Amino acid sequence: MSTPPVDNTHAMLHFNDGSVAYAGHYLHEGAHETHTHSFVEIAVVVGGAGTHHSLGGRRQLDIGDVIVLRPGVWHGYEECRALDLYNCCFGTELLQRELAWMRDDPLLGYLLWTGPLLRRPPRHPHHPAARRRVDRVAGSS
Repeated sequence: MSTPPVDNTHAMLHFNDGSVAYAGHYLHEGAHETHTHSFVEIAVVVGGAGTHHSLGGRRQLDIGDVIVLRPGVWHGYEECRALDLYNCCFGTELLQRELAWMRDDPLLGYLLWTGPLLRRPPRHPHHPAARRRVDRVAGSS
């Protein structure tokens, strides 16, 4: 796997090569220290187990869970046992240009701009179906 175009400066992750987006696969064991980002991060859990820690508290992660973090929001992972994640990260400049249309979508606009950062929303009513789709992508049954 190639090295991500990301540096860590005082627990702030940021793109180091002018990139505006990056996607990568990560397998965590043990703990992944608390940090924040200068970009949006979307993490999809495809396997293993662990606890996500943020200002909103600690939450056990399950296959199919999706974590969306705005720039400046700190988080970390604890008690990871083969926690298998795919991350998609993109700079806020994309939200002002190519992805600006997302602001007009009621759900995406809420998620990325206007919704609270701390409250855990209820699971979407179609969550089991979404989980099955993620499981298929991850190669599990």
